[in-house]
Amino acid sequence: MKSSNAPVAKPNIKSIAEAAGVSLATVSRVMNSTAKVSERKVQSVYRAASILGYQMPQRAPTSTNFRTRNIALAYTGSSMQLAEWGFMDGIEAYFRKRDMRLVLTNLTPDGEVPSLLADHACDGVIVLANLVNIPDSLLQIVKSFPCIQIVRGQGPLDCWDEVLADNASIARIAIGYLSGLNVRQFAFMNIHPDHESCVERGSYFEFFLRQKGIQPLMLKADYQDAKSRPRHRLAEDLVERFLQAEQKPDGLFIPTDFQLPECYAALESRGIRPMKDVQIISCDNCERHLATLSPRPATIDQLMGEVGFQAARQLTWRIQNPTAAPLQVFIKPKLILPPNN
Repeated sequence: MKSSNAPVAKPNIKSIAEAAGVSLATVSRVMNSTAKVSERKVQSVYRAASILGYQMPQRAPTSTNFRTRNIALAYTGSSMQLAEWGFMDGIEAYFRKRDMRLVLTNLTPDGEVPSLLADHACDGVIVLANLVNIPDSLLQIVKSFPCIQIVRGQGPLDCWDEVLADNASIARIAIGYLSGLNVRQFAFMNIHPDHESCVERGSYFEFFLRQKGIQPLMLKADYQDAKSRPRHRLAEDLVERFLQAEQKPDGLFIPTDFQLPECYAALESRGIRPMKDVQIISCDNCERHLATLSPRPATIDQLMGEVGFQAARQLTWRIQNPTAAPLQVFIKPKLILPPNN
C-alpha cells in the first residue's frame, strides 16, 4: 500500500454528518440548537464529533437543567493532590465563565454520604478518584447524578462518561522518542504498581514494542513491597535488575515525573548516567519534579488542564442529556523535549 503525504482534512459539518449517519441539517440543528432533535441523533452527532476531534459548541446551561449551579468534585484521600494534578485549572476555567460553582466532596471508605450529595445540592459530579475502596451504597448515590470520570481507576464506570488522558498515545510517543535516538534495548521502570495509569502505560509500551518484534525489559515493583517499603528502596531494587539484564537497556520509559527523583538517584548510585548512558522519557510535564534533575529528561504532557476542561464541558452536556449512552473521550498528549534540544 502506498503512503500518502497529503494533509489530513480538518473535520467539518459534512464529515460529522457522514460519520454520524445523519443529514447536514441535523448536524446544524444540534450545533445551533435551532430545532428539537431526537436524543439518539444528538448523541450520534456528539460521538462522531468527538471521534473526529471536532470541538462542538456548548449549549448554554438552562435553569431547568441546572437547578443549583453547583458541581461536586468527588475525590478520595487528601485534597492536597488536587492542586498538584492540574485537572483543577481546566475544570475551574470552564465553570467560572458559566457562573457555576465547584464544590470539593470527599468520598471515604466508611461510606458516609457527603451532605452535598445527600441533600441533592448539586447538578452533577466530576469523579477524580479510584473508587475501588468505596462502598457500593455510596457509589449508588454518586451514580444517581450525572457523572464524569477523569482518572483511570477501578470502579463501576460502565454507566458514566469518561474523559481521560490517552495512555496508548503516551506509550507510542515514548517509543517514538527513544527510537529516534537509536535506542536498541528498551526498558520500562515503575515503582508504583498500584497506580492505574502507570500500569496502563506500561502495558501499552510493552504491547506496541512486541508488535515490532521487540521485547522490552519490564521493571515493576512488587505490589506488596510497594505497600511497606520506601520509594527509593523500590527504585534501587529495580536498578539492580536493570544491571543484571543480559543486554543492558539504553532507553528507559518512566511513566510519571514524580518517580524520576528516586529513579535518577538509584541509577546514579550505580554509575549509570541519565541521558548519557541511558536515554529517559517520562510523563506529566511536572515542573516541580523536573526542575530538580540534571540533565532533564524528555517528558510527555498529558494536558491535565485540557482533560479537566473537557470533563467540565462533557458534564454540562451530560446534565442536559441524562439518558444518552455513555461516552469515552481521550485527550491527545504532546512531547516536551529537554531544554537543550
